[in-house]
Amino acid sequence: MSMYSGLTPTAAGSLEKTPFVHLLVYVADHMLSGSMVLAEPNRAQGQEHTIYFFQGSASKVRTGEPIAHLGRVLFELGFINESELNTSLMALGDGGELHGEALVRQGIIDRSKLMRALAAQLNRKMAYLFTLPSDATFAFYEGANLLEDWGGPEITPLDPLPTIWSAVCARADEPIIDTTLGRLGATALKMHDQADASRFGFSPLEMAVVDVVRARPCALATLLATQLLPERTIKLIVYGLLITRHLDHRADAAPPVGVERLTDTAKLRMAAAMSGVPLARLKLTARRAEATGDAPVDGRAASSSSTPVPPPSSSPPVVVPDHALRREAVTKRSEAIDREDYFTMLGVPRRATQPEIQSAYYALAKTWHPDRLPSELSGVRDAATKVFARMSEAFETLSDPGRRKRYGDLLRGGGGTPEEADKIQQIIDAATDFQRAEILWKRHDPAAEELIERVYHAEPEQSDYIALWVALQITRRAPDAPVDDLLRLCDHAIEMTERCERAYFCRATLKKRIGRVDSAMSDFRAAYELNPKNLDAAREVRLHEMRRSKNPDRRSNPAPRRSTTPPAGGGKSIPPGRSTPPAKKTSIPPKKEGGMLSGIGKLFKR
Repeated sequence: MSMYSGLTPTAAGSLEKTPFVHLLVYVADHMLSGSMVLAEPNRAQGQEHTIYFFQGSASKVRTGEPIAHLGRVLFELGFINESELNTSLMALGDGGELHGEALVRQGIIDRSKLMRALAAQLNRKMAYLFTLPSDATFAFYEGANLLEDWGGPEITPLDPLPTIWSAVCARADEPIIDTTLGRLGATALKMHDQADASRFGFSPLEMAVVDVVRARPCALATLLATQLLPERTIKLIVYGLLITRHLDHRADAAPPVGVERLTDTAKLRMAAAMSGVPLARLKLTARRAEATGDAPVDGRAASSSSTPVPPPSSSPPVVVPDHALRREAVTKRSEAIDREDYFTMLGVPRRATQPEIQSAYYALAKTWHPDRLPSELSGVRDAATKVFARMSEAFETLSDPGRRKRYGDLLRGGGGTPEEADKIQQIIDAATDFQRAEILWKRHDPAAEELIERVYHAEPEQSDYIALWVALQITRRAPDAPVDDLLRLCDHAIEMTERCERAYFCRATLKKRIGRVDSAMSDFRAAYELNPKNLDAAREVRLHEMRRSKNPDRRSNPAPRRSTTPPAGGGKSIPPGRSTPPAKKTSIPPKKEGGMLSGIGKLFKR
């Protein structure tokens, strides 16, 4: 039981479901102050670890067992010699005085050296915590300083970006890293215009990777081809920049994590000063909120925006007389606009001047502003709102020289449309949902089913997602129901990813169900070779071998149930019980060696 069991945590969970780095990103992004208590399974109560965060930065740590004694840290930093270390430790006795305070009082070090040593000690303690097992649990108590009465009164807030980077490096083998990066495909990577990569504490070679992206947006494959660093290191750099939003895959991306943001009032004043026109009050609600029905972030109205609107005009609203044609035009425009770049949305060439862009936007606003629609077209008001919001987004981006330059770089890299930005966000969301679904599935939690369905339909060509969806369908189908479609899906998943363990296991389960025992055992063996922790696969193989040894004359494949109908049109017949030809090979390709680092990464969700 936790020593803080009398308190109610704001959020709680396990590092298996929410990796450490995602906790750090979330706390830093929201600039939270409070305490996080980490507990390892099967450890004594005194082995709990506590981190106090001040405005998003780790500022004080108490580990369950002593880590990085302050005196030793001072010695290694060269602030005291060995004789001073030993003498000061002996002089402490049982008086209860803190070692650092004693050294300051004796004049051996000054307070600035003490603070530098405390910061170094805090970094070493955090590095130790990054090695905690994934089944460790966390509980976050917002606004509470549970270390207020422990140690000295000093706190040494660490820059959250180097801390996050250290966590990524320390746990670089998290599957979510490769899953997310692998699905980015040929998307051009580019730096956010507010990014400050120098704060991550990158080495010169690591900064060189960042400089390549900063100089010219490029795909991950292009970045890996530079061979500036080992492949794994480059992937970790990209992942660390991505989860902290220092890599920007959309023109209206939120500010990077850890970078000071302007207040809303300041943003509005800057926008008004720039444009010299009134501020619009219309903008699309965040797409994620639309999908989930959640309230706008931070409780702010989703309709506020810094987008300028055209000055009042005495001309009447532009209305198409034929409402049917107008309704059709609005609907088609709404469906197509996400595939257009900002210049196409406004109908201007890419070399258009600022006055040309402004004139085009004002002309479009007279037609597309939802308030200009007649009451007879209220049914397409939402579609018109979407169109006008996209146009306003385009005008806002192209009116700012810095944002326009950055957007031009994105266009040259092959991106630049809202559809592509949404696709990337969908990939990231699916990867996050998949990890949650996997954990819940292992725990037989019914909540896993909805996540599995969502992940599969979002990314139906991803092997791991296919295999997990097939596993769900196996539990839903009656034992004598046809399974040809599921077998084909398993074949497809293995064809795309030969090392997809779950696909082999699901295919083996299906083959066993329809009587193809020998072939099933081959797939069970493949699953076990890929993952020696798959005890279910190992047990199937072991039981099969035991039965064969007791009855060597026993047929391995009893008459199977027919699971499919013969093909129409005189095609090649399929043996009973077999829906597809057996896989040409079930041998597993040799496991590739990992990179030079070992660590973790991902996004925190309450």
